[in-house]
Amino acid sequence: MSPKLKIISRAERVQSFFQAKPEKAENDSDRISSSKNLKIMVTAIGGRAAYNLVRCLKESGIGEKLIFVGADMSPDNPRLLCDEFVTIPSPKSDDFIPAMQKIVRELNIDLVIPTSDEECLALAKNRAHLENIKTIPIGGFDGVMSSKDKLELYNATKHLDIVPMTFGIQKGASIAEIKKLVGLPAFIKPRMGRGGRHTHSVMNDSAEEQKKLDAYWNSFEDDFGAPICQPLIESSDYGIDAYINSRGEIHFGAARKKLKVNAGNKIVGMRSVSIRAPDMEEICKKIIEIFGLKGIIEIEMRKDASGKIYVLDVNPRVGGSIYISKASGRNIAMLPVLDYLHEQYPAFEYADGIEMIRREITDGSKKYLWDFVASAQNPNPNEMSICEAELPEVI
Repeated sequence: MSPKLKIISRAERVQSFFQAKPEKAENDSDRISSSKNLKIMVTAIGGRAAYNLVRCLKESGIGEKLIFVGADMSPDNPRLLCDEFVTIPSPKSDDFIPAMQKIVRELNIDLVIPTSDEECLALAKNRAHLENIKTIPIGGFDGVMSSKDKLELYNATKHLDIVPMTFGIQKGASIAEIKKLVGLPAFIKPRMGRGGRHTHSVMNDSAEEQKKLDAYWNSFEDDFGAPICQPLIESSDYGIDAYINSRGEIHFGAARKKLKVNAGNKIVGMRSVSIRAPDMEEICKKIIEIFGLKGIIEIEMRKDASGKIYVLDVNPRVGGSIYISKASGRNIAMLPVLDYLHEQYPAFEYADGIEMIRREITDGSKKYLWDFVASAQNPNPNEMSICEAELPEVI
């Protein structure tokens, strides 16, 4: 029987999302006792990775014992789910580490969880100077840096044939030059790119495609590094979360298949489905070993038409989709906190087939991307009618 649906206003919806009490732990194995309340600083709190991490922790068995301090470079960025908020300098600034030390000391921060690439790199590079800053495990600077660099990623794993063939190119390269290196269709992106920014697909060697490429080069900015090219793999995207503790033990979160959600001809959201993927886990283990990664990470992959798996991106920090790990029964976000407490890990019960829908919601002038458990919104997410103005709520 289909659930009853009620349409609520955007204002009511936003208020219910961000002021609702966290869900209780779903089973006794997720309930961990500790005599000490912990104050945790989560950086880049305006980003989806940060507030989804906080959601995972608030909804865990230790959530009621945690106090969250959100940190961000901009005071105007969202401050979702946090008890306190502080502004911090850019991690590329010489002031970053001294400012972090001061905040940790004055606010009595127990644990720092960085959620941006730049902050992870800054903390890894200055490991010897962190003094009172206690972070979750972070890999060495060289490994973190190389895993983010897509050309270095390819060169370091070439012998395993798990990363698409990758070549560095000059800004302004022609289709002919790109075709000679990787064939067509091809995909261009920055060496240190993320989130699909500054990317471009070259489908063939027609004059029209060259015009599109020229326009791309005119707008290309090297703030994420020089361009690279790869063969374009047209297939479904996959992602997997993992936590590697200081002992090098690997604990996987959810593996997921990612799909776009369409309303007519318009993409209005993303859908993810948790899956069982032991083959992807084995590839992740190889990446983790090569680069010496630690902490919570996300690895993005794609399968070609033959089913061969390729690694597209390695994010040596919390991924934006970590909430599906919690929803699927592997709440790995709590593991670094348990390590800090010297507590045992719970026995996770993983469920594949858990479906998440990501949608944009608005609070005044601010917009947020929020992940919903699709089965709680509608029993058939493939046929969901998506309206940008209103979202249904099950009652």
